[in-house]
Amino acid sequence: MEDRDDFCAVSEILETDVTTSDLTPSNILFRVAEHVQNWSDSEVYLNLGNPKMDKVRTSDGSPPRPHAPSHLIELIDFAYWKSSFLQEDTLLIDFGQSFPVLHPPTGYKPATVPHYLSPEARFERNCGFPAYVWSLGCTISEIRAGLPLFDPFLGGYSRILKAIVQTLGKMPEPWWGAFEARHLWFDAWGAQGWNSKEDTDQTAVGKCWLLR
Repeated sequence: MEDRDDFCAVSEILETDVTTSDLTPSNILFRVAEHVQNWSDSEVYLNLGNPKMDKVRTSDGSPPRPHAPSHLIELIDFAYWKSSFLQEDTLLIDFGQSFPVLHPPTGYKPATVPHYLSPEARFERNCGFPAYVWSLGCTISEIRAGLPLFDPFLGGYSRILKAIVQTLGKMPEPWWGAFEARHLWFDAWGAQGWNSKEDTDQTAVGKCWLLR
């Protein structure tokens, strides 16, 4: 249901000739059911559990600065969560990076997080329709799998480009030539050299994504 809603929302936006370079799961919200919106504080705690809080402590033991929060609150335990708390539709938000497809801003630099940035946007700063579709695909994959398609945990954009090639194959020119670190992991045809356990493990992960 959510995938379909997201795709329909994106389609409606593109029909207005507007695109955005910043489509990620953080831009997608569920609409809370009407009866939940009217809950009192006691009803919130009854249905979702009491909040678990802890004071903010600094690494050197000094008092937190004035702008720091006084407490941290743990996320809701989803063991309490019920589908009836939400309506069966989603909201697409945050269009601070949007612009007309036919009139992109001059010198535009996308602010997209690296693991959602398409090769077009990375190498050509082209954040039009192809980049939007790329972000949508990454978003749907993360919603379904619960993890990013191209995991940013291990390092910078070179590692993400490596994961893209492992999953989708060699990129076309001029992107392949612009991928400066390619020789560390791939030969001239985009085939991976089996030089480390890391390469083997990450390729296995990529194959699991494709099977999903």
